[in-house]
Amino acid sequence: MMTEGFTEPTAPVADVAAIAPRKRWPLIVGAVVVGVVVLAGAAVAAFVLLSGRGPQPESAMPADTIGFVKIDLDPSAGQKVNALRFLRDNLPADSGVSVDPNSEDPIGDALTSTGLFDGEDFAWQDIDVWVGDRAAIAAIPAAAGEVAPVFILRVDDESAMASFLTAHSPETPFAMVRNGYAVIAESQDAVDSVSGATAWLADSAPFQADMSQLGGGQILVGWADVAAAQIAQQAVNGFAGTDLPSRDDVSVTGRVAMGLAVEPDVLELLTVASDLSVNGDTPPWMSASADLSSLPADVVAAVTVGNLGEYLDGILSLSAVRELVPDLEEQVDAETGLGVDDVIRVMSTTMTAFAMESAAGFEDAPLVGVRLAQTDATTSASVGDLLGAADMVDAVRMADGTGADGTAYVELSSPDQDDPFGQIGETLADVPSFGKVIVDDAAIAAYVNMSSVWKYLAAQSPETETFPDITAAGLAYEMAAEGDNVSRVRLRVAFDGQ
Repeated sequence: MMTEGFTEPTAPVADVAAIAPRKRWPLIVGAVVVGVVVLAGAAVAAFVLLSGRGPQPESAMPADTIGFVKIDLDPSAGQKVNALRFLRDNLPADSGVSVDPNSEDPIGDALTSTGLFDGEDFAWQDIDVWVGDRAAIAAIPAAAGEVAPVFILRVDDESAMASFLTAHSPETPFAMVRNGYAVIAESQDAVDSVSGATAWLADSAPFQADMSQLGGGQILVGWADVAAAQIAQQAVNGFAGTDLPSRDDVSVTGRVAMGLAVEPDVLELLTVASDLSVNGDTPPWMSASADLSSLPADVVAAVTVGNLGEYLDGILSLSAVRELVPDLEEQVDAETGLGVDDVIRVMSTTMTAFAMESAAGFEDAPLVGVRLAQTDATTSASVGDLLGAADMVDAVRMADGTGADGTAYVELSSPDQDDPFGQIGETLADVPSFGKVIVDDAAIAAYVNMSSVWKYLAAQSPETETFPDITAAGLAYEMAAEGDNVSRVRLRVAFDGQ
């Protein structure tokens, strides 16, 4: 008897094992997925928006799902146009993909332009008549600890889907599962595993917490159980049965969620790790830095670290590190003449490195500088001691300086170049594209002025293809409040959006 809310599975074959697979189901169902994905060489770009309307694919995924990627085939018109416009303006010239945001069927036209259906006796429109507004690819546990890939599709017309698969891939097993979703797989066992499930991923409290951390408004969303993925990898490598580790035996545990979103002039890829541990140790915490915004406005690239000493202190306290290097203090002291604690105290401050265009323009090498915010332990004298221990005193020019916000710094640069620490007028805080890609203080943050990068590449090699529509990029490693085992990696790319 089927559980309430289910329909009886529809099996278009009597005995899957007895039929030599034609292997057309990956193309057919993959076309549904590629309906929101444009392939350009090795790059994959998605161009629709996930929304919160109605049941999501995870409501039809078993609770023991290892991981998945889901997409929405019917996003809001404005968000779809933003993403399609980004693709149109930034796909490589030789991608072979034609994207027209103003087309009545931009997805179908883009798919047709890729040649995906060349040589086939069906087109995107034959799928579009029955496929619903959501799709996902999921990995579920199979026999002997192995992994089975399954496609989970929202279906508007079940009979039309059955007729299509019967005509074009009759050996493909599938079943309607729940909430209007169908599961399509390579084996009947995988289909039965999903259709016979009694607990669902969407009802899992940890999964719900992960989706809450991720937020909403993404183009696509992916999620994985790290421990389950490790066990699955062992099965792929040939281990089975009692050889496979249990969840208590794997070295890394936790969950990872990711989402790709397109705003009118920004693309963001956000990855969130929750309850992560390595050999039982949780990642150490690091303070955030706001130092990038006070750098000169003409900085081309920069990276800042909130408190490297604090982070190193946390790393050195991990049991796994102590086991690997039990005599670390003695080794550091022997090599440098400085104790580990001394090094950590000096480095327990904001550290920022940057590069900027030289006065001679892109013909000369960029100017590079490093600055450390001064503290009681971080002074010119203490930094000089570290440089001396590393035999770098003669290779570094050091001075005391003051930033645009009045912060006192120890400034380091090469004596072979002009001093990059000149008088600061406008800062990065005044640059609109910087504010688009660096949105919050972070433990580690990096910024690149892509407009300057394109100019540099064009000056060095005029035939190099550039993408001037992309103006800036920012990468940030953000940590939640101390004691919360949640971290985020946020990659943001700003573009003109015209």
